[in-house]
Amino acid sequence: MVRLMLVTVPQALTPQSAVCLQAVGCTLNKMATDSSDVISAFTLRVLEMVIYCGVMPVLMLVGIVTNSLSCIVFYRLGLRGRINLCLLLLSLSDLIFLILQTSIRLTLVTLTSLHGRLGTSVWQHTVTKYHIVRKATLFLFMSNFLTTVAAVERLVSILSPLKARNSCSLKVVVVGIASVFILLVGYFIMNGFEFEVSCFYDMELSTVLYEIGSSSFYLAHAVFFDTLDNIVVVFGFPVLSLLLVTVCTVVIKHRLRSANSWRQEVTGSQSQGGMTMSKAEAKLHRMLVAVCCLHIVCVLPAILKDTLKFWPEFSLTSRFGNLFNTIVAVKDVAASVNCAFRFVFYVTQGSQFRGALLSLLGRRKSTSSQVAG
Repeated sequence: MVRLMLVTVPQALTPQSAVCLQAVGCTLNKMATDSSDVISAFTLRVLEMVIYCGVMPVLMLVGIVTNSLSCIVFYRLGLRGRINLCLLLLSLSDLIFLILQTSIRLTLVTLTSLHGRLGTSVWQHTVTKYHIVRKATLFLFMSNFLTTVAAVERLVSILSPLKARNSCSLKVVVVGIASVFILLVGYFIMNGFEFEVSCFYDMELSTVLYEIGSSSFYLAHAVFFDTLDNIVVVFGFPVLSLLLVTVCTVVIKHRLRSANSWRQEVTGSQSQGGMTMSKAEAKLHRMLVAVCCLHIVCVLPAILKDTLKFWPEFSLTSRFGNLFNTIVAVKDVAASVNCAFRFVFYVTQGSQFRGALLSLLGRRKSTSSQVAG
C-alpha cells in the first residue's frame, strides 16, 4: 500500500504542530473531504491560488515600495525621537515579513501546481530544515510588538510627558526592543526542535518523499513546549498586542477630543490641566490612531484562527478543515495589508512625514523636524 503520510497529519502532532505544518503549506495537499464543510476543496484551492499567486505578490510589491520609502523618510527625520525609531523599525520589519511570507507561499503554490505531492514534499523539507517559515513569523511578531511600543509610547507621552522623557529614554527603548528580538529569536530556535523530517520511498511516484513529525525531544517535553507555544503564539502575539493597542488607541482618541474641545473653548490660552496640545503633536497622535486602527482590524483574523484551533472540528483534516484553511488565507492577506498600507496614514495624517517625503522626491525643499507627525 502506498504511504500517504503527506496527506494526513501524523497522530503524534499536537495542535501547535499541526498549525506549524499548515504554515508551510501542507493544506494544498490535505484539504478536508467532509461533505459537511461549508467550503469545498475546489473552492479552497481556487481561493488559495488567487490569494497566494495574485493578491499577495501585489501587496508585496506595494509593501516593498511603501516600507522602503518609510524607512528612508524616518531616517531623514532623525532617530533621536523614540517614535521615529519605533516607526522606522516597524517599517523595516514589515518589509522583511512581506518579502519572506509572500515568497514562501508563492513558491509553495508554484511547486505544488507543477509537481504535485513531490513539490510539496521537497518544499516542506526545505522550510523545516532551514526554519524559513519561522523567520517570516519572527518579523510578523516584531511588527506587532513595535506597533504596541509606538502606541504605548504615545499614550505615556500624552498622560505624563515629563515621566515619559525621564523613564522612557531612547536608550531604554532601544534596549527593550533589542531584548525582545533576542528572546523571539531564542524562542524560534527552540521551536525548531519540536519537529523532525524523515524520508520514505513512494511506490506510486517512484521517488523519495519527506514527512514531518514530532521529534522525540518534543514528545519528552510536550507540556513545556505546548505551554510556551500558547503563551508566545496565542496570548503574547497577537492577543496581548491587540489589547494594549486597543486601550492605547481609545485613550489617545479621547485625549485628542478633549484637547480639541478645550482649544475651542479657550482659544489662544496657555496650558490648563495639561490639555494643551500643539498642532504637530495632534497630527502625530491622529496618525498613530489611524495606524493602530488598521492594526486592530487586520490582526482579528489571526486571533480567530488561533482561537479556532482549540476546537477539534477546526484543524487541517477535520470536519471544517477547508473553512479553517480559508480563515488562514484571509489572515495572511490581512497581515500583508497591515504591513503594506501603514504608509497611507503616514502620508495623509503626518504633515512632517509628508513634507520629508516630498523633499525626498524633489518636490519641495527640506525642512528640519524632530518627529514624524
